[in-house]
Amino acid sequence: MTNKNKRVILVTGASRGVGKGIAEGMARNGDTIICAARSQKKGSTVQQFGFEIQSSLDETVEKIDAKGARGVAYSIDLNNPKEILDLSAFIKKEFGQLDLLIHSACQIHDDLVQPKPYWEKSVDLWSVMDVGLKSNYLLSHALTPLMIASKGKLIVQISSHGAMCYMHGPIYGAQKAGIDKMAFDMAYDLKPHDICSLSLWSG
Repeated sequence: MTNKNKRVILVTGASRGVGKGIAEGMARNGDTIICAARSQKKGSTVQQFGFEIQSSLDETVEKIDAKGARGVAYSIDLNNPKEILDLSAFIKKEFGQLDLLIHSACQIHDDLVQPKPYWEKSVDLWSVMDVGLKSNYLLSHALTPLMIASKGKLIVQISSHGAMCYMHGPIYGAQKAGIDKMAFDMAYDLKPHDICSLSLWSG
């Protein structure tokens, strides 16, 4: 790492759920944690499976700051490749290093957990592949050179045992299996640079 005592960490999907928990839970004094997601302003809500869920980067950053770390809210649509490159440029310019990259973002589609076969679900469910698989690859691709240069240590992708069993249908399973294999193959390429790549199954 460029600064041995201070880590720069990027967590995607940090406005709610697993990403929010990771960003808040790993914060320690001196860290800078860049929290990336779509919902930034306090009081923001999203509709999910017919429920209204509060979702805010600003709230995540408040919790991080209270722990003595520095939270940075960065609003991004990970479906947009240009915005991914903009985030990479921002980190390079503002911090000049990246020690940990944690991919926690996912696309939730209302059809995902419906108890019906795949051919009765919307083809728009493919968006699950774009955020959480394609976006993880594009963001890793953009930021790995910085991690190598600044002696970063870890890339994490959040997966699920749905990679190995039936869960929510073939799109979900393919995305999780893809995440696992991508993390494995990234680890192979990163080994000479002393950077670990791994996939974690939630729960």
